[in-house]
Amino acid sequence: MLETVDFKLKSQIKLLSIQLIYNLFKIPSNTTSLFIIGMHRSGTSCLTGILEEYGIYLGKVSKNNPYNKKGNRENRKVNKLNNALLNNNNYSWYSPGEVKTLPLNLKLEIERIKLKMLRGSRSNSQQVWAIKDPRMVFCWPAWSDKNTTLLGTFRHPNKVAKSLYSRAIDVNDNLNYTLEDWEELWFKYNSKLIDIYQQKSFTLLNFDWETERYNQAVNKFINRLFKKQMELQSNFLDENLIHQEVSKNISNPKHKKLYDRLLEISSIEEEKLNK
Repeated sequence: MLETVDFKLKSQIKLLSIQLIYNLFKIPSNTTSLFIIGMHRSGTSCLTGILEEYGIYLGKVSKNNPYNKKGNRENRKVNKLNNALLNNNNYSWYSPGEVKTLPLNLKLEIERIKLKMLRGSRSNSQQVWAIKDPRMVFCWPAWSDKNTTLLGTFRHPNKVAKSLYSRAIDVNDNLNYTLEDWEELWFKYNSKLIDIYQQKSFTLLNFDWETERYNQAVNKFINRLFKKQMELQSNFLDENLIHQEVSKNISNPKHKKLYDRLLEISSIEEEKLNK
């Protein structure tokens, strides 16, 4: 259960005002909000980039990063806010846990961002806005909206672990995580991803699918979201930028069990898209 911590009456009034404006904007429009959820290095950036090609509004996002040549498609304000949410609950992106307390000032910022995204998307032809941040897996209770659409993605644990391990060495961080540590982090994120799925099922894509299959699944998801046929030959997914060559063998039994469950869910959701 998410607990809101009240700091000042003035903040409460501001929050209620922004929520009222948000609802007034939302009620008469056909605007849809979409959240892309999945662990770091699991295809969230690629997926979000493809969605932008379809006309989905992302707002101001990064389109070029040292470890993501096409940009991570993340909003720095959202990153900063979700880091604050995690920190407030004594967590971090690399040592995560579910957000259970929500300070009112951070809730206020969430509503401001939603309102800004809503207003931006109303001038967009598709009237759909999306937010992507891997931290959202654990921060979702603070952002949750019954009318929001979720879209998830996952990737083989060995590929995720190797990618994060290599990046940590390159940036010379102070975590000193081993490959096993990163694999355990993969387990935490994707366990939570499945928890969210069990509460509210959503389309889950496998980033390890071959390119044609992956693009077709995204296209079918978009057609269902927009309620109309749209054909787009996306070139955003560039296999030349995917460098992790790893063993497919998963040595940890609990990781293997979780990965098999993710494969099962993605197959179920793919079948739904094909109907």
